[in-house]
Formats: sequence, structure tokens, C-alpha cells
Amino acid sequence: MITAPNPSPLTLSGTNTYLIGAGGEAAIIDPGPDDAGHVTRLLEQASGRRVVLILLTHGHRDHCGAADRLAQATGAPVRGWRTPSSLPAPGAGPAPDAPLRDGEEVAVPNGRLRAMHTPGHAPDHVAFYWEERGVLFSGDLILGRGTVQVTPPGGSMAEYLRSLDRVAPLDLTLIAPGHGPLIRSPHRRIAEYLAHRRDREQQVLDALAAGAGTAEEVAAVIYPDLDPRLRAAAEGTVSAHLEKLIADGRVRRTAARFGV
Repeated sequence: MITAPNPSPLTLSGTNTYLIGAGGEAAIIDPGPDDAGHVTRLLEQASGRRVVLILLTHGHRDHCGAADRLAQATGAPVRGWRTPSSLPAPGAGPAPDAPLRDGEEVAVPNGRLRAMHTPGHAPDHVAFYWEERGVLFSGDLILGRGTVQVTPPGGSMAEYLRSLDRVAPLDLTLIAPGHGPLIRSPHRRIAEYLAHRRDREQQVLDALAAGAGTAEEVAAVIYPDLDPRLRAAAEGTVSAHLEKLIADGRVRRTAARFGV
């Protein structure tokens, strides 16, 4: 794991890039932001191995920004879920040379990774499951610390929860997240994420019942002491919960306000 130098409240210590190598070849998962120093470090960590494949978990620039630079340096193809035209602006990344298919087994130098379409954080999100090793490269489906931002229009809480449910039954010993430390109790972490979202959904309903009527008002109730730098992300995630609750028939929208 090589962490990019892009720390922030949302990226934690930075974006994690993963290098899988065997023999004289290597594959890279999530090359990270467009940072020349980070790309140089990745090539150094390859230790002379030829980079033969670049995989993207999704098209947000903190994960894929260096893809073009790395591809030009190595000649390796870039593979991801979709092309930029299908991604919500801003933040669309480079077009993959060959789009991935859900369930596709992707050959890497030391094994095979299963591409699993896991939308929610982003519509083009893919997790990579290394079944032989029990490892899930989770991208921004699951983080090593804290919770994931799910913000419309690109983010969908309903899809996010379905994606968590999809990876929950996998035989896992380790989750390698897009941000934060490695997760060595993967099933407990997934269960915690699902429980957290259920609890947060109930908090949204309780805030609406108490008189809050907008995403901003609900967020102020749920996150009274939030770091101001995270306010927009929190309000966006509340909006995603509200959209799901409307679809579930548990919340109604009247003009610009929500209610139960």
C-alpha cells in the first residue's frame, strides 16, 4: 500500500494505491491523484517490475487522476467501469481502455481479481475481490476509518446499502480500503457500516418528526458539532438518506421541505 500525499478530512491520510507484483510484472489499483511525485514513488515501489495493468475503483480524481500519467510512463492499459461521459461532473476521470464487466475475472501478476460493480458512493464504483487471498480492494465502498460520503446526484444511499449487502457474504480476511488503514476484521466492519446507516436513517426520521424540514436542518440536528469542512458532505449524505426514504414511502416532499 502506497498512500498519496493528498490528506484531507475526506481523504483521511490520503488515497491508498495498491501494487500487486509477481515475477517481472505488476498491476496497480487506484493510481491516485495527478501528482508527479506519487507516480514516481509508485514506479520506484514496482522495483523494476513492468506495470502491465492499471485498475480503477471509480472515476473520482483522487483515485484516478494519475491514471493517464502512469499509463504514459508504462504503456499499461487502464481498466475501469465506465467512460467519463457516464459520470457525474465534476470529477470524471479518464476513459478506460476496456470497460470492466460485473463479475469479470481480471488477471493480475499474482492471481485473479473479480470486478464487482458496487455503486452508491459513485455510479461507476467497482470493488476488486481477490478470492484466493480473501482480500477485498474496497475503494470508497468501505474506509479504514470513519464512514463514506454518499452524495446525490452521483451517490445513492439505496445502491450503497445494496453494495454493502453484496460484499458482506464474501470469504474475507482483509479489506484494503481506498483511504485509511487496512481492515483486519472485515465482516465486523461491514456489519458496523450497515448498522450505522440504519441508525442514521432513524435519526433522519426523528429529526423530521421534531420539525426539521430540509437537508440542512436535519444535518444540523444530527451533527451539531461537526467540523465546518465536513458540513457539505454531511448535508449531501442526509440528502441521500432522504431520497431513499422518499423511495421507500417513509418520507414525503412538499415544495422545498420534507416531512414524515
